[in-house]
Amino acid sequence: ESATTRSHDDLDDPLSRSIRSPVRSRGKRSTRSRSRGQDDDLLSTGGGSSGSYDIDDHDALSRSDRYHNRDDGSTGHFSRRTHGKDALSVSEKMMATSEYQHNVKSVMDGLTINKLQYDKVGLVGREKEAKILMESYSRLTNTTKYSTKRKELVFVNGYSGVGKSSLVASMLEVCDQSATGFCARGKFDFSSVDVPYTAIASVFGQIFGDIERRGSLSVSTYDEFGQLQTLGEALTAKLGPDIHLLATLIPKLKGMIPSSVQPPSFRRHDSNGFEASQKRWEYALRVLTRELNKIYSPLVLFLDDVHWADQSSLNLIDCLISDVENENPLMVVGCYRSNAVGKYHILLKTLEQMKNKTSHYGFNLSEIEIGNLDGEGVHNVIMTLLSMDEKKKTEALGDVCFRRTLGNPFFLIEFMTMLTDENLLKFSLASLEWSWDE
Repeated sequence: ESATTRSHDDLDDPLSRSIRSPVRSRGKRSTRSRSRGQDDDLLSTGGGSSGSYDIDDHDALSRSDRYHNRDDGSTGHFSRRTHGKDALSVSEKMMATSEYQHNVKSVMDGLTINKLQYDKVGLVGREKEAKILMESYSRLTNTTKYSTKRKELVFVNGYSGVGKSSLVASMLEVCDQSATGFCARGKFDFSSVDVPYTAIASVFGQIFGDIERRGSLSVSTYDEFGQLQTLGEALTAKLGPDIHLLATLIPKLKGMIPSSVQPPSFRRHDSNGFEASQKRWEYALRVLTRELNKIYSPLVLFLDDVHWADQSSLNLIDCLISDVENENPLMVVGCYRSNAVGKYHILLKTLEQMKNKTSHYGFNLSEIEIGNLDGEGVHNVIMTLLSMDEKKKTEALGDVCFRRTLGNPFFLIEFMTMLTDENLLKFSLASLEWSWDE
């Protein structure tokens, strides 16, 4: 802001001087008028008239431009010079236009118009996809119309940089405003593709972090007999020693386990092997989700980069969304890169299995595919970034950006940033407009 202020002060035209010299109110000017009147007495000749003013409240000229003798030879009087009248007339006309007043206000609001407005881009060009996602969330929360299906499974796919996570984030902002609900976020990673439940552990860790902030004793549920019990008591009653399994995945759960409950004994050589162990984990996590869903309604789990998910995590998503014993609203949203998923990828196989369960297990499954922006979408993003309303002014720039980025939102933002960094796209404080070489 200091740099832009200095460049603004270097301008020596009536517009810039009027911005630097704000108009004073008539009430504040009276004090200065009296003091100047006293100075005028010193300038007046003997027997001549005392000093007076011929200055209105809209005068934006400097004080030195106003001092001169009258044509009749008397001194001590002040009026505008001829060139001052012309300059002031131009300034007043410019100040009277709504466009000028809007531009001046924008400058005085902290000089933000000379920067790309990244935070305003939002879902420009993604209105259709956002509507589908919000409809899924509305079905989840509308208990009267959609009481038979209280679970939503949504998969958002597209190439890298098209804005999958940003789309979901817009829906999560609405969910975060819910007084009774909670949104938890997790992300799978290539480095831990062989480690089960990495993103799942992150999701439940966030939920227990919220419980810890609220106080674990204040978070309680009701058992099947209507008796009030803490979360630790509810999990222990249903899982017994297997609650320690969950504690290995969610360390914050350890403090809720009663001291009387001992860890289970594990046999090294289980005849059922990996499958039996997986079933125990799935049951424990399903019970945990049921109890948490009693506390948080709706409960939304967002899992990013699902193309890096392990088979155990994908199976768990299937188990949670198809749990008929959980009657509370649950939503699972997954994002994955379509260019990272081949024909025989485990994600597509699991997704196909879940599609066949929707009617029997009472949940909705939606798929949202996001592509690159078309030419119209690119123009809208650029107009938003530059805070410009006229498409004609950005048409040439939009065509260049579309050819260079093919409408990929991430590359488009990076390309616009590069243009400003290289000073190829500049903002002029003189004209209060963006300019570029066409």
